[in-house]
Amino acid sequence: MWYEKQDDAQKISKDSCCIDLAVKNMPVTFPEGVTADPDLEDVCRGLLEKDPRIRLGSENPNEIRQHTYFKNAKIGLIEMEQVPPPFIPGKDINTQSQQDIGEFDEDTSKVTDDDDSALQSWNFVSSSAFNREVIAFLENRELQELDSATTPEKNGSCCIVC
Repeated sequence: MWYEKQDDAQKISKDSCCIDLAVKNMPVTFPEGVTADPDLEDVCRGLLEKDPRIRLGSENPNEIRQHTYFKNAKIGLIEMEQVPPPFIPGKDINTQSQQDIGEFDEDTSKVTDDDDSALQSWNFVSSSAFNREVIAFLENRELQELDSATTPEKNGSCCIVC
């Protein structure tokens, strides 16, 4: 975003699969002559380093603050939210409707035999997720028991008093 904002570079293609592959595997490149500020290019390269052990800020977050690109930045004022942001994204960027969040396409989310066999050796159990699931089950069972206890049984007879 800094790079695009700073130099008005063309936005990357919207093909998210290609973008994901490029982010994971390809080296960061800048078109020749587009980056007028070598400090901007250097900070972008540092933050986009694939190896997390040598990425800018991996040793200490102050590495980022101390980079020459930020030498004129008013970090204290930025942290206190006293500096207006240079860019405020629209609410429709990278979002889905509430209805779509958590919905899965039945055709694409089926577990195959290969998936199942790959998970056979997986022995991790999240205790917090397990506990939440057990509590939800017990609460649901308790609600069902209460519901059946308060619902009078139908005995098939009717009494009319005149």
